[in-house]
Amino acid sequence: MVTITIYLEGGVLEGLNDAAQTSGNTSRLREGFNKLLRQIFSEEAYNLEIKPSGGYKSAAKRFKELRADEKETVLLIDLDAPKTEKPKKLEELDLVDCIKEVFFMVQEMEAWILSQPDKIEQFAQEEQFIIKNEEKSVADNNLIKGKNIEDIKKPSGRLNTIFEQHFQVIKQRRGKIPKTKKRGYGKLKDAPSLLELLDLSILRNSFEDVENLILYIQSKKEAK
Repeated sequence: MVTITIYLEGGVLEGLNDAAQTSGNTSRLREGFNKLLRQIFSEEAYNLEIKPSGGYKSAAKRFKELRADEKETVLLIDLDAPKTEKPKKLEELDLVDCIKEVFFMVQEMEAWILSQPDKIEQFAQEEQFIIKNEEKSVADNNLIKGKNIEDIKKPSGRLNTIFEQHFQVIKQRRGKIPKTKKRGYGKLKDAPSLLELLDLSILRNSFEDVENLILYIQSKKEAK
Protein backbone atom coordinates (compact mmCIF):
# COMPACT_ATOMS: atom_id res chain seq x y z
CA MET A 1 0.00 0.00 0.00
CA VAL A 2 1.17 3.51 -0.86
CA THR A 3 0.85 6.26 1.77
CA ILE A 4 0.49 9.81 0.47
CA THR A 5 0.24 12.80 2.81
CA ILE A 6 -1.61 15.76 1.30
CA TYR A 7 -1.19 19.12 3.02
CA LEU A 8 -4.29 21.01 2.02
CA GLU A 9 -5.14 24.69 2.21
CA GLY A 10 -8.28 25.15 4.28
CA GLY A 11 -9.71 24.48 7.70
CA VAL A 12 -7.63 25.23 10.77
CA LEU A 13 -4.49 23.71 12.23
CA GLU A 14 -5.03 21.41 15.17
CA GLY A 15 -4.66 23.23 18.48
CA LEU A 16 -5.13 26.72 17.05
CA ASN A 17 -8.90 26.79 17.40
CA ASP A 18 -10.73 24.53 19.81
CA ALA A 19 -14.24 25.63 18.84
CA ALA A 20 -16.25 22.49 18.23
CA GLN A 21 -17.90 23.82 15.07
CA THR A 22 -14.61 24.96 13.53
CA SER A 23 -12.95 21.66 14.36
CA GLY A 24 -15.93 19.77 12.94
CA ASN A 25 -15.83 21.74 9.70
CA THR A 26 -12.12 20.99 9.34
CA SER A 27 -12.83 17.28 9.77
CA ARG A 28 -15.60 17.54 7.18
CA LEU A 29 -13.20 19.20 4.73
CA ARG A 30 -10.82 16.27 5.18
CA GLU A 31 -13.69 13.84 4.59
CA GLY A 32 -14.89 15.77 1.54
CA PHE A 33 -11.52 15.64 -0.17
CA ASN A 34 -11.08 12.02 0.78
CA LYS A 35 -14.41 11.00 -0.75
CA LEU A 36 -13.59 12.94 -3.91
CA LEU A 37 -10.22 11.24 -4.35
CA ARG A 38 -11.63 7.82 -3.47
CA GLN A 39 -13.53 7.90 -6.76
CA ILE A 40 -10.20 6.80 -8.26
CA PHE A 41 -7.96 5.68 -5.41
CA SER A 42 -9.13 2.59 -3.55
CA GLU A 43 -8.62 2.23 0.18
CA GLU A 44 -6.96 -1.13 -0.40
CA ALA A 45 -4.19 0.35 -2.55
CA TYR A 46 -3.79 3.91 -1.24
CA ASN A 47 -3.56 5.35 2.24
CA LEU A 48 -4.40 9.03 1.75
CA GLU A 49 -3.59 11.19 4.77
CA ILE A 50 -5.31 14.50 4.09
CA LYS A 51 -4.26 17.27 6.45
CA PRO A 52 -6.11 20.62 6.26
CA SER A 53 -3.50 23.18 7.26
CA GLY A 54 -5.08 26.62 7.41
CA GLY A 55 -4.13 29.36 4.92
CA TYR A 56 -1.81 28.78 1.98
CA LYS A 57 1.23 30.15 3.80
CA SER A 58 0.78 27.92 6.82
CA ALA A 59 0.04 24.93 4.58
CA ALA A 60 3.23 25.57 2.60
CA LYS A 61 5.25 26.01 5.79
CA ARG A 62 3.91 22.79 7.29
CA PHE A 63 4.58 20.91 4.04
CA LYS A 64 8.19 22.09 3.90
CA GLU A 65 8.83 21.32 7.56
CA LEU A 66 7.43 17.81 7.47
CA ARG A 67 8.10 16.54 3.93
CA ALA A 68 11.54 15.25 4.95
CA ASP A 69 9.97 13.09 7.65
CA GLU A 70 7.27 11.60 5.43
CA LYS A 71 8.18 9.59 2.38
CA GLU A 72 5.48 10.79 0.00
CA THR A 73 4.14 14.28 0.65
CA VAL A 74 2.32 16.78 -1.56
CA LEU A 75 0.91 20.27 -1.16
CA LEU A 76 -2.45 21.39 -2.58
CA ILE A 77 -3.25 25.10 -2.31
CA ASP A 78 -5.18 27.86 -4.08
CA LEU A 79 -3.19 29.78 -6.66
CA ASP A 80 -5.32 32.95 -6.32
CA ALA A 81 -4.10 33.93 -9.79
CA PRO A 82 -4.12 32.70 -13.41
CA LYS A 83 -2.19 29.47 -13.98
CA THR A 84 0.55 31.42 -15.76
CA GLU A 85 1.48 32.73 -12.29
CA LYS A 86 2.48 29.31 -10.92
CA PRO A 87 6.25 29.99 -11.15
CA LYS A 88 5.82 33.27 -9.27
CA LYS A 89 3.83 31.59 -6.48
CA LEU A 90 6.38 28.80 -6.17
CA GLU A 91 9.15 31.35 -5.82
CA GLU A 92 7.16 33.46 -3.35
CA LEU A 93 6.65 30.46 -1.08
CA ASP A 94 10.18 29.10 -1.55
CA LEU A 95 8.82 25.96 -3.17
CA VAL A 96 10.83 25.89 -6.40
CA ASP A 97 12.78 22.86 -5.22
CA CYS A 98 9.51 21.02 -4.52
CA ILE A 99 7.84 21.76 -7.84
CA LYS A 100 6.92 18.11 -8.53
CA GLU A 101 5.06 17.82 -5.23
CA VAL A 102 3.13 21.11 -5.35
CA PHE A 103 -0.29 21.35 -6.98
CA PHE A 104 -2.58 24.34 -7.35
CA MET A 105 -6.33 24.86 -7.36
CA VAL A 106 -6.78 27.48 -10.08
CA GLN A 107 -7.71 30.06 -9.19
CA GLU A 108 -9.36 28.76 -6.00
CA MET A 109 -10.93 25.48 -4.95
CA GLU A 110 -14.34 27.01 -5.66
CA ALA A 111 -13.48 26.99 -9.36
CA TRP A 112 -13.83 23.21 -9.20
CA ILE A 113 -17.37 23.67 -7.90
CA LEU A 114 -18.26 26.31 -10.49
CA SER A 115 -17.11 23.95 -13.25
CA GLN A 116 -19.90 21.50 -12.35
CA PRO A 117 -23.02 23.66 -11.88
CA ASP A 118 -25.29 20.61 -11.82
CA LYS A 119 -23.62 19.60 -8.55
CA ILE A 120 -24.48 23.00 -7.07
CA GLU A 121 -28.14 22.34 -7.86
CA GLN A 122 -27.89 18.82 -6.47
CA PHE A 123 -26.42 20.24 -3.25
CA ALA A 124 -29.28 22.76 -3.02
CA GLN A 125 -31.83 19.98 -3.36
CA GLU A 126 -30.15 17.85 -0.71
CA GLU A 127 -30.01 20.83 1.66
CA GLN A 128 -33.66 21.61 0.86
CA PHE A 129 -33.00 25.18 -0.19
CA ILE A 130 -35.85 27.19 -1.68
CA ILE A 131 -35.19 27.67 -5.39
CA LYS A 132 -35.99 31.24 -6.37
CA ASN A 133 -36.81 30.44 -9.98
CA GLU A 134 -37.08 26.82 -11.11
CA GLU A 135 -36.79 27.91 -14.76
CA LYS A 136 -33.32 29.46 -14.29
CA SER A 137 -30.54 26.90 -14.01
CA VAL A 138 -27.19 27.62 -12.40
CA ALA A 139 -25.46 26.54 -15.62
CA ASP A 140 -27.19 29.39 -17.46
CA ASN A 141 -26.09 32.04 -14.97
CA ASN A 142 -24.16 34.75 -16.82
CA LEU A 143 -21.45 34.65 -14.16
CA ILE A 144 -20.26 31.28 -15.49
CA LYS A 145 -22.05 30.53 -18.77
CA GLY A 146 -19.55 30.49 -21.63
CA LYS A 147 -16.70 31.38 -19.31
CA ASN A 148 -13.33 29.67 -18.91
CA ILE A 149 -13.63 28.85 -15.21
CA GLU A 150 -9.87 29.05 -14.64
CA ASP A 151 -9.93 32.68 -15.78
CA ILE A 152 -12.45 33.73 -13.12
CA LYS A 153 -10.94 35.87 -10.36
CA LYS A 154 -12.11 35.07 -6.84
CA PRO A 155 -14.39 32.17 -7.78
CA SER A 156 -15.42 31.91 -4.12
CA GLY A 157 -17.03 35.33 -4.39
CA ARG A 158 -18.76 34.42 -7.62
CA LEU A 159 -20.02 31.18 -6.09
CA ASN A 160 -21.45 33.14 -3.17
CA THR A 161 -23.26 35.47 -5.58
CA ILE A 162 -24.69 32.50 -7.50
CA PHE A 163 -25.96 31.01 -4.26
CA GLU A 164 -27.65 34.28 -3.33
CA GLN A 165 -29.18 34.68 -6.78
CA HIS A 166 -30.64 31.18 -6.91
CA PHE A 167 -31.30 29.99 -3.36
CA GLN A 168 -33.20 31.02 -0.27
CA VAL A 169 -33.80 29.54 3.17
CA ILE A 170 -36.47 30.10 5.79
CA LYS A 171 -35.37 32.13 8.78
CA GLN A 172 -37.22 31.36 11.98
CA ARG A 173 -37.98 34.39 14.19
CA ARG A 174 -39.08 34.03 17.79
CA GLY A 175 -42.67 35.21 18.15
CA LYS A 176 -42.83 36.30 14.52
CA ILE A 177 -43.80 34.83 11.19
CA PRO A 178 -40.82 33.06 9.54
CA LYS A 179 -39.42 34.80 6.49
CA THR A 180 -37.20 33.81 3.59
CA LYS A 181 -33.70 35.15 3.15
CA LYS A 182 -30.90 34.77 0.63
CA ARG A 183 -28.66 31.77 1.15
CA GLY A 184 -25.01 32.59 0.58
CA TYR A 185 -22.09 30.20 0.22
CA GLY A 186 -19.99 29.40 3.29
CA LYS A 187 -16.57 27.87 2.60
CA LEU A 188 -16.24 25.92 5.83
CA LYS A 189 -19.85 24.77 6.06
CA ASP A 190 -20.60 24.10 2.37
CA ALA A 191 -17.36 23.16 0.58
CA PRO A 192 -16.98 19.67 2.09
CA SER A 193 -20.40 18.47 0.92
CA LEU A 194 -19.98 20.09 -2.48
CA LEU A 195 -16.59 18.43 -2.97
CA GLU A 196 -18.11 15.03 -2.29
CA LEU A 197 -20.60 15.55 -5.11
CA LEU A 198 -18.06 16.51 -7.78
CA ASP A 199 -17.15 14.06 -10.53
CA LEU A 200 -13.38 13.54 -10.34
CA SER A 201 -13.16 12.10 -13.85
CA ILE A 202 -14.64 15.33 -15.24
CA LEU A 203 -12.57 17.46 -12.90
CA ARG A 204 -9.28 15.95 -14.10
CA ASN A 205 -10.20 16.82 -17.69
CA SER A 206 -11.03 20.41 -16.72
CA PHE A 207 -8.06 21.30 -14.51
CA GLU A 208 -4.45 20.53 -15.35
CA ASP A 209 -3.25 20.23 -11.77
CA VAL A 210 -6.04 17.84 -10.80
CA GLU A 211 -4.79 15.54 -13.53
CA ASN A 212 -1.17 16.09 -12.44
CA LEU A 213 -2.00 15.25 -8.82
CA ILE A 214 -3.78 12.05 -9.85
CA LEU A 215 -0.87 10.98 -12.06
CA TYR A 216 1.62 11.76 -9.30
CA ILE A 217 -0.19 9.59 -6.76
CA GLN A 218 -0.60 6.77 -9.27
CA SER A 219 3.12 6.91 -10.13
CA LYS A 220 4.04 6.21 -6.53
CA LYS A 221 2.16 2.92 -6.58
CA GLU A 222 3.69 1.95 -9.90
CA ALA A 223 7.16 2.69 -8.50
CA LYS A 224 6.74 0.22 -5.63
